[in-house]
Amino acid sequence: MNYYHIDFNSNRLRTLSKSNGVMLLFILKGEMICSIDNQKKVYEAGDIILLNHHDSYMISQPADDYMTLQMTYQFVLGGCDVVYC
Repeated sequence: MNYYHIDFNSNRLRTLSKSNGVMLLFILKGEMICSIDNQKKVYEAGDIILLNHHDSYMISQPADDYMTLQMTYQFVLGGCDVVYC
C-alpha cells in the first residue's frame, strides 16, 4: 500500500476535486491560481499550499512548475512505519 505520492505538474485544470488525506503543493516557478473551499487566491514561486483532509480545491491556472505531495489519512495519523511506506 502506498501511503504517499509525489508528482510534478499533474493536477487537472479547472476540475473541482477533494483532497484525500493531506496534500502539499509547492510552487516552484511562476504563479498558480487556486480556489480552496471557494476562496480564490494567487500563489507565487516559493509558496506552499496546504490542503487538509476533504478540502475542496480547483486549480484555474497552474504554475509553470509545481510539485504535489499527497499523504494518505492513515499516514498522517501514524498508521504506518515510515521506513516501510
